[in-house]
Amino acid sequence: MMIEAFLWALGAVLLSYWCWKTALSIWERLRELGIKHSKSSFTFFDEIFISGVISLLAARLVWMGLNLARYTEVPWGLLPYSRTATETIWLTLFPWRVLQFSEGVFLPVLWGLFGFLLILYIFIPTISLARRLKLEKRGIMRNFILRSLTCCLAILAYFGALLVYYW
Repeated sequence: MMIEAFLWALGAVLLSYWCWKTALSIWERLRELGIKHSKSSFTFFDEIFISGVISLLAARLVWMGLNLARYTEVPWGLLPYSRTATETIWLTLFPWRVLQFSEGVFLPVLWGLFGFLLILYIFIPTISLARRLKLEKRGIMRNFILRSLTCCLAILAYFGALLVYYW
């Protein structure tokens, strides 16, 4: 199990690095060709972070929906803790219970949504930037779109393998 987790993590790191380098080189080259945009390495990691948070919350909500019997008796509270006579217990009341990820997340939703959002936030805008090239530079556009689509296919293959593995 540890070797499998290590291999999945290594694949994620290598895929992230490859997509990052590809996106940055495309964005830089498009900027040199006169396409104005605000994409940068910070944008890339911000979008990965946002994709991760959204997919993690969605996976947690789906897991809670599938295990609804565990949460029928959980009370609601405004503060993220509950006090007993001897201790304070964090994240036990709704709506804060959603943030207790140690109970479980639905991994197929996590990986599927993360891969989809990664493509949606990073590579679809990159393809639309490449399509804004002027007519005399359209030959270069195919290269940018092909590189973006290659990254999209690699993301789909990796996260598809994760979905098949965890489903």
